[in-house]
Amino acid sequence: MIALLLLPLLLATTTLAAPSQKRGSQGGCPVPASAFSLPATLAPIQSAPIFTTVGMGKQNYTCSASGNYTSTGAVAQLFDISCLFGQGEFSNIQDDVFSLWSSCPSTDPSDPGLAQRLKHNWNISPVGQHYFVNNNGTLVPVFDFTSTGNLKGNPDAIFFGKKIGDIPSPDGSDNVDWLELQEVSGELANDVYRVNTVRGQPPASCKPGSGDISVKYTAKYGMSA
Repeated sequence: MIALLLLPLLLATTTLAAPSQKRGSQGGCPVPASAFSLPATLAPIQSAPIFTTVGMGKQNYTCSASGNYTSTGAVAQLFDISCLFGQGEFSNIQDDVFSLWSSCPSTDPSDPGLAQRLKHNWNISPVGQHYFVNNNGTLVPVFDFTSTGNLKGNPDAIFFGKKIGDIPSPDGSDNVDWLELQEVSGELANDVYRVNTVRGQPPASCKPGSGDISVKYTAKYGMSA
């Protein structure tokens, strides 16, 4: 709610002083830009990511009058995976987290019990949240690190973005797109990349008037300065 109230002011601000969280890695361990191998249709990460995370969440959809599901945004908990880089698990973490998430009866990605299981299984901890806000009818993706992790309490540790590129997942049509987001406002990062997505796509059609649905997914998110 606070983010929604602040959004018009933030979007109207074009120049903000860059605080220290945009300078160098803010995760537990440094990760090189080469850790994110992107197709040529997405602009490459130009520098080492300042955050390397796995997102565990759900994509939300509503049924349109034409019988198709349309996105109403997403919500996810973000976990720092930077210290997994150099280990085999770094490549598989999105699949392994999805296996746990999909089999769990909870539908809340912020469930403390889930966070405990991820900590126990892979020694990863929450660093932020991902969600959307509505700005005059436009869904705006938000990455919010103001209440979790080492930036907790820093009101500038937030990213409001816009999509500037996307491609279908090369790993299958059941997975949501890979994409690049560019900062509109906030001081958390300049760009956010979503890659290695697992599931999240809705059924191909729906009966008009049927209820909204949520589809579980995971993905890697890399944030660059």
